[in-house]
Parts: sequence; C-alpha cells; structure tokens
Amino acid sequence: MKQLEVLCVDDEEMVRNVTVMVLESFFSGIKIDEGKSGKELLERARKKQYDLIISDNNMPELNGIDALEILRKEGYRTPAILISGLYDEQLYKRAQENHIYSMQKPYGFPELRKVIDEAIKGS
Repeated sequence: MKQLEVLCVDDEEMVRNVTVMVLESFFSGIKIDEGKSGKELLERARKKQYDLIISDNNMPELNGIDALEILRKEGYRTPAILISGLYDEQLYKRAQENHIYSMQKPYGFPELRKVIDEAIKGS
C-alpha cells in the first residue's frame, strides 16, 4: 500500500497538532502537510495531489467550505472532510452537494477514523 498523504488545515495550532498525532497513530508512515487557513489549503492542494484533505471550517482569510468548493469547481476530486464546531444545516448541505464529508466538533477518535476510512474508500 502506498504511503497516505494528507493535508490537515486548522487555524488553531493545538487542534492541528492533536489531529496530526491522531492521524499518525491511525496510519503507519503517513505523510502530513499542514496549513492554517483556507488560502493555504488552496495553495497546497493546487501544488500537490493529496489522498485526503481534512479542514476546519471557521478560519481566517477563507473558510474551509469556500476553499473546498473552489477546488471542486476547478476539478479537484480529492476526498475531503470538513470539521465545524457549530451546527449549521446549510454548511452541511453545501458539503454534501460538493461530495465533502463533514463532522461536528467535538468528535471521538473512532468517529474520525470511520469518516476517514469512508472518505478514502469513496474516492
């Protein structure tokens, strides 16, 4: 199996660090690039083909859903998971319409693993 390459984007460094540690515990040899804004998400995803993008929604410059929608409109089909701390029916609808998995904070690590597996299998 090839090495899994993931882009993890969250403006909160502590949350990003925990997510990275959890991903490393899930997948041996995983390669993770990090970003802290929707703008960085776009820049990195346009330069490199990832196996998965995990992004927070509420970030400076450009939020996660807007960045992921831009990628979809540009033809990128990288599996993606959008994470939000706020329940927002419209946000989840936009994610679903763009074939983006979504999760609400707080979530458990088993739940995260399940959604990651679904996203990767669905690609």
